[in-house]
Amino acid sequence: MRNIKYYDINYDDENGIKLLKSFYDDIFCTEFPDPDERDLWSDILDYLSNSHANSINAYHYYINIMVVDNVVAGGAIFDYLPGCNWGVIEYIALGRDYQNKGLGYQFLVHVYSVLEKAAKQMGHKSLRAVAI
Repeated sequence: MRNIKYYDINYDDENGIKLLKSFYDDIFCTEFPDPDERDLWSDILDYLSNSHANSINAYHYYINIMVVDNVVAGGAIFDYLPGCNWGVIEYIALGRDYQNKGLGYQFLVHVYSVLEKAAKQMGHKSLRAVAI
């Protein structure tokens, strides 16, 4: 059985940024090879540093990294929009060695649970919708 962990990346967490950089270099750029179809590293850091996760009206920007057996296996970049009670999954990707093994579905369920928790923290019974 594989050891699977999820890490919520925060701008001020040096180890989290290292996990994010590993995901970006090894998986994100491979799975989204066209630079016009992916965010730049500097933009991702900027969005992460400017996320207003504690503000009622601002977007909540999330980056979660999936680690399998101590190796970065994938990542997801997603938002919670409290004004409309929606989640938006911007990117979700697994490394090629982790695809077609059911891990993508498991990761998607995890991302949904994070969005559902955000909705409840904002006083909603549940998340209204998710856009992918």
